[in-house]
Amino acid sequence: MNNFYLINFEANIKNALYSVDNSVYQHYM
Repeated sequence: MNNFYLINFEANIKNALYSVDNSVYQHYM
């Protein structure tokens, strides 16, 4: 259960970073 939580947490971080990167890209391009 704890392992699943860590995997999910890492996926959420990657998703958040991707969203920020995507919005920055759209803003400047």
